[in-house]
Amino acid sequence: MAPKKVSVSVPASLLGEEPQTQSPESSESLDYESLKQAILNKFEISIESYRLWFRTAEWKDGESALELQARLKDLCTRWLKPQQHDKEMIIDFIILEQFL
Repeated sequence: MAPKKVSVSVPASLLGEEPQTQSPESSESLDYESLKQAILNKFEISIESYRLWFRTAEWKDGESALELQARLKDLCTRWLKPQQHDKEMIIDFIILEQFL
C-alpha cells in the first residue's frame, strides 16, 4: 500500500524562508515527507540524535517496564532504520558504534 500524501500548510520560518502572505494553496503546501524533513532539519534531529538518546535513556519516574521498552524500541528503530538496512549492516553499525 502506497503512503498517503497529506497536504499541510507549513510556516515559511520553519522552512528557513521569509514569511509571505499567501493563499492556503500556496507553495508552502507540502506532502508529509517534506514536512517531516523540514521539522527534523529545523530542530537538528538526525540519526545521531536518536543514537545518543537511545544510549543515554534512563528509566523515568512512574514509567513501567513496557513503556521503557517501547520508548527504547522506538529510539533504536529510528537510529538503526531496520526497514532500510539488512541484518549485517545493523550489526556493523552497533559494533562500530561500540568500539570507535
